Amino acid sequence: MDRAAGFFRDRPFASFWGIAFATGVLLTLLVFFFYSSSRRQTEFVEKMVALRGAALISALEASVHAEMHLRWNREGFEVLLRELAKKEDVQYLAILDEAGAILAHSDPEQTGQHMPSLLDFVSEGGGGEARRTPWDGSVVVFGRRLKDAGGREVPTAGMETMHGGRPEKAWPEDMEKLTAVAAIRVAEFEKIRQQAFRQTSLILLVGGLLGVGAVFVSFVFQGYQLAHSNLRRLERARDVLNKFVPSAVVQLLEREPDAALEKTEQDVTVMFLDIAGYVSLSEAMAGEQLNCLIERCFARFLDLIRRHGGDVTETAGDGLMALFRSGSPRVHPQEAVRAALGIQRAAEALNAERDPAFPPIRVRIGVNSGACLVGSTKIRGASGERWTFTATGQVTNIAARLCAQAAGGEALLGPETADRLHERFRLESLGEHNFKNVTEPVRVFRLGQA
Repeated sequence: MDRAAGFFRDRPFASFWGIAFATGVLLTLLVFFFYSSSRRQTEFVEKMVALRGAALISALEASVHAEMHLRWNREGFEVLLRELAKKEDVQYLAILDEAGAILAHSDPEQTGQHMPSLLDFVSEGGGGEARRTPWDGSVVVFGRRLKDAGGREVPTAGMETMHGGRPEKAWPEDMEKLTAVAAIRVAEFEKIRQQAFRQTSLILLVGGLLGVGAVFVSFVFQGYQLAHSNLRRLERARDVLNKFVPSAVVQLLEREPDAALEKTEQDVTVMFLDIAGYVSLSEAMAGEQLNCLIERCFARFLDLIRRHGGDVTETAGDGLMALFRSGSPRVHPQEAVRAALGIQRAAEALNAERDPAFPPIRVRIGVNSGACLVGSTKIRGASGERWTFTATGQVTNIAARLCAQAAGGEALLGPETADRLHERFRLESLGEHNFKNVTEPVRVFRLGQA
């Protein structure tokens, strides 16, 4: 399934044309079956009509040759024809002589009339198959010549006809050959064909709809599979992206994929964090052990930062930078300070779990609040372009200087952050300090444990 999904994913039009081809083949087969079925039904009706005509001709032949019928007079024979002609599919029945004169007819009024045209299509010689007129969709006439059918003397002594009196010869004595004619109504058989045609059409229509439906369902299912596969790929890509890109950027791009990410001035709280004595740790521990320790530390630190609405924008070795922008200018400084306190407690817990042979972990934190330019910093070079999402300005510089100034295990706050806390936290003023690339002295506060 994954291989098929990969095939159609790499060839976006293959699925469409494959489904279109399958649908075309299915419709072509349905048209072919429909046409073949219609032809077979028409041929079947023609055979049924031919069998019916041949059966009636055989019945007339038997009636003429049978001795019991030869004892009837002409009127009695016509009674027999009328009885046979009562069937819905029979137009008329008749016996003609060689000249085309009607000797007997299912309609008595036609007896004695001449219809030589009916003899034109009749095969010569007795025992031949019944011939018929061309198929016109309404009436088909069948005829066959019968040898030695008449002119026979019939013993009449002591016999009575069905109408009383002495029997007469059924046919003139000079008659040597007779022609039996049967006209069949095609409409009756056409009704059967139409009924079969409707049933076949319904079956083919239902089959076609089911087939097209199956193709459509297959197409939808395949589209769903492809969409689901693409969605999983996007989710995996997003998960990977979240590990490298700040969540604020990911959320912004999800809301607005075409966002320019240009820098805008925003009120934020900036936090810098690093591990004091990282060089000593790297000397005391193997590289793999140190990496495992840093990952454990930062995993807890990142959770605390995100829990309080922060967003890690940069990581470098043993340090990181985080922005707190959620809420009002009074709220995000408090969340940043809460995160700093949580990080200090997490570091103490990690120290309690560490191997006594290794030095303790001491975290330095610097926090400052104010207006910064927040957005993408674009670095263009000959090999391409690289973007970073960060906050720049004096507020960021002071936060970095505070982190560098802090002793292991300390969290230092800038004046703006301290002013916005409204005595919600224990702060210790450390007076004014001068920092590199900062023209004015900065009031510094140490965050105390709650």
